[in-house]
Amino acid sequence: TRAAGLAPGGGLPKLGSLLARGPARLLPMAAIEAEINAQLTEFEDAMGRMPDFIDGHQHVHAMPGVRRAFAAVLARRYPAAKPYVRDAADSLAAIRARGVQARKAVIVANLARPFGKRMAELGFALNQGFSGFSAFDPRQDYGADFPSYLVAPGRAHLVMCHPGEVDDELRALDPVTGSRPKEIAYLLSDRFTEACAAADLQLARFSGLQG
Repeated sequence: TRAAGLAPGGGLPKLGSLLARGPARLLPMAAIEAEINAQLTEFEDAMGRMPDFIDGHQHVHAMPGVRRAFAAVLARRYPAAKPYVRDAADSLAAIRARGVQARKAVIVANLARPFGKRMAELGFALNQGFSGFSAFDPRQDYGADFPSYLVAPGRAHLVMCHPGEVDDELRALDPVTGSRPKEIAYLLSDRFTEACAAADLQLARFSGLQG
């Protein structure tokens, strides 16, 4: 939208900038709402339907300030049929039990804590339980860390992951590239299904969040 105070020149602000301004209520809320609306319209125009699931890069949708605009836009835009929404918070006890990237998980959980309650009040379905925080280090064995993500799962647990093939376009946009092929290789392997079976967990569709 190139909205004044938010995306001058068409470049959205870095997460650190939003976090510095959000708690102090210094973010341009009208501009953020306009940007969220514009992105949703772009998706719907391209796909011919509403999205099944909405979240924000680096959990920005649940961060202070932004989450108020996010909730307001989604409540107005989807009063009946509603997309699923990601809640990036989990209990501190569950985070401690997993032990992997706990500091990062605690920071995100504390920042995002009020988000899930508000979205649930508005009638949106969310996951219950969240894990998958990673160092994005391609030298590490992703499969060795993954079973920890299944420790102390919530009732509708969501594991964040970043699998995919990498090309020059992605390398120019995102510093997280080297770990992506390793993640997809693990998720396509028997090790992944064995880890789920060992934790007595089953894969499920987001529609299961309605149950």
